[in-house]
Amino acid sequence: MKEPKWYVVSQKNIDEFLERIENESGAMVFMAMSVPDYELMAYNLQEIKRYVKETKEVVVYYRTVTDPDDEPEVEEEQTQENGSLMQSLKERVSGGRGNKEDE
Repeated sequence: MKEPKWYVVSQKNIDEFLERIENESGAMVFMAMSVPDYELMAYNLQEIKRYVKETKEVVVYYRTVTDPDDEPEVEEEQTQENGSLMQSLKERVSGGRGNKEDE
């Protein structure tokens, strides 16, 4: 993934910033964001990461269910952290008829 350059511009450094951008890029376009909106963007990004991680766990679970001979490549930490999610999925798939020996 490519990372954008972020600049923090205040009244103290705006002249230096404008000069540097004009020398580097030639063209100038501003995109501004308030602090609360930046915090909201950061929160949304964390939610996306959480959702992707959760979805990966679902895929690993269904691979395990459909092909028990094939061991999924999952880090032990992730399995321990998200055991409750996996238990919940097992219960949903089995319709509450799952093995009680795990409890």
